[in-house]
Amino acid sequence: MGNIMSSFFGKLMGSREVRILMLGLDAAGKTTILYTLKIQRDVTTIPTVGFNVETFSIRNIKFNVWDVGGQDKIRPLWRHYYSGKAPPPGLFSGPHLDMTPDCPSR
Repeated sequence: MGNIMSSFFGKLMGSREVRILMLGLDAAGKTTILYTLKIQRDVTTIPTVGFNVETFSIRNIKFNVWDVGGQDKIRPLWRHYYSGKAPPPGLFSGPHLDMTPDCPSR
């Protein structure tokens, strides 16, 4: 009953839920972006081992964000996070250009 009422009021008030999967090479800033959005201030993070899952709201949008670690041992597992979907687009920053030959095979 609670889910029905929550869904009804959510549609009435215009709120919505968004699911985001953040994949990227190690040290690309995924976790920093996640926690900066969540707590609204700069944070210092450590390398992600495995993944982080956080849910937070900004205005009337509820975000469910999966931040998956980017170490080379974890990259082969990325395909399990978006199975049945098109692979995410590739974006590379300057310091990571030497890793680009490794990424298309993942």
